[in-house]
Amino acid sequence: MTEFRWVDTVVELKSIIGSNSRPVAMAGGYSTIGDDGGGMFVWDEPSSSGDNGVTPTQPGTIIVPNGSTSGRWVRLYSGPVNVRWFGAPRQEPDADDALAINKAISVAS
Repeated sequence: MTEFRWVDTVVELKSIIGSNSRPVAMAGGYSTIGDDGGGMFVWDEPSSSGDNGVTPTQPGTIIVPNGSTSGRWVRLYSGPVNVRWFGAPRQEPDADDALAINKAISVAS
């Protein structure tokens, strides 16, 4: 049986280094629970690929935890890439979602 961890947000995954004993994480949202940016992630222990988020603190589909030299959280998905996985659309009145949207387009292609 695979054990998993629950995190409230994908952003919270930036602070968690995974392990082979708990290789799956389920996030309830991107920056808040229920904002449609959450999902399931698996810990890829040997990976040293870069974070493909918009900024170092704004994750995407590959998340490098703070302080990790190897191992990455990788989003499990099929179908189209969702801009909410990169932090868009934000609800702040002056929010600029262009970076998140462009990053999602880049990852999709």
